[in-house]
Amino acid sequence: MLRFLKRNCSGDLKKDSLKLLYVSLLRSNLCYASQLWAPQSPTLMLEVENIQRRATRFIFKISELSFKDRLLNLNLLPINY
Repeated sequence: MLRFLKRNCSGDLKKDSLKLLYVSLLRSNLCYASQLWAPQSPTLMLEVENIQRRATRFIFKISELSFKDRLLNLNLLPINY
């Protein structure tokens, strides 16, 4: 889904529009039924968290900000919360 967003929405969309697309298309898939699959191992949690890292980097189109700063700026919580 992230590749789909990068391929089709890489134009001049604003940060708010990209955040809305991320929350509605990608994050909803990541959080769906998380109580059922609940990755307990740290490696699985890191894989899921890396998807969010790449998505926030795509939304800002720069990687100067840290992951924590990007989440704060977008008013998002990490997936593991």
